[in-house]
Amino acid sequence: MYEDLRDRAITNLEKRKKKVKAMQIVGVIFGSVALLLFSIRYLMTEGDRIFMLIPIGVLALVYCIIHTAVLGLPFIADNDITEEDIETEVARVYRKYRSSDLQDMSEEEHLELKQIETMMRNGEDYV
Repeated sequence: MYEDLRDRAITNLEKRKKKVKAMQIVGVIFGSVALLLFSIRYLMTEGDRIFMLIPIGVLALVYCIIHTAVLGLPFIADNDITEEDIETEVARVYRKYRSSDLQDMSEEEHLELKQIETMMRNGEDYV
């Protein structure tokens, strides 16, 4: 059963990695549009150029809101999947599915998952 939990955790982490990749693509698209708007700014008259900064600012604000909604705060997490991330995700999956999906788990696996959960709460490393 622990292997099933580990597989679910790895799947969840891979989904998160796909979200990060999608947000990078969205960032490149938004950046390209902002660069286009900034270039159009130089075709405008001198007095109207300042007003082109408004849509560029709105575009940057919208991207920040989308990024925060999808991935959380930027620049906090590392994108690599480490063993520690997998164990943390196993503990999350265990807490989420422990009621119905984990009825057939052996006593040894149950104790191991309880130990992981306790260590994660205390901030210790699981090795």
